Amino acid sequence: MLMGRLQKGIGTKMEIDKIKWNLKHVEQPYPDVPSPVLEAHINLAKKGRALDIACGTGRHSKFMRDCGFKVDALDFSDEALKTLEGERDIETIEADLDFYVPKKEHYELINHVHFLQRRLFPYIKESLKSGGILVFETFIESEDTPLKSFSNRDHLLRRNELLHAFISMEVLYYTEKKIVKFNNEEAYLASLVAKKI
Repeated sequence: MLMGRLQKGIGTKMEIDKIKWNLKHVEQPYPDVPSPVLEAHINLAKKGRALDIACGTGRHSKFMRDCGFKVDALDFSDEALKTLEGERDIETIEADLDFYVPKKEHYELINHVHFLQRRLFPYIKESLKSGGILVFETFIESEDTPLKSFSNRDHLLRRNELLHAFISMEVLYYTEKKIVKFNNEEAYLASLVAKKI
């Protein structure tokens, strides 16, 4: 039914986007393990409230919760968020990330992995408490490894873009490297850990 509506272009752009994300989470779920960058750096953040942006089915939300955080799990896909229903210390937020604005100075930790919405960059900084930690990791545009899973190049970072976007923070870790994704597709990945000064 979802695929039929998508193929026919039924609904508003927002409805079509929601169908796409729902299909993605149903057909191509991520393995239920946290990003190694989040795993390696989570202890830098004070325990408290955490935000998981574009949380999907919640692999990072559950990991942050298990490390002692109360987590706001944010995603546009209601299908993905259903997998977190009833999870202790995880509050789901269904919102379109084209418009969502997180609360100011509310979080000790923000996790933003494998999704890119540039308009959120200043809001991410504002929503961290002083001393709060940002873990941000997503894919980079590259001619030698064109990502077939990305139809829109606006969803890919440029080289060093992530570093420059958060240069006003104290950068604790930054790397850009070639990886093999869980679906065996090669990609370049930028990883940043930064602290709000």
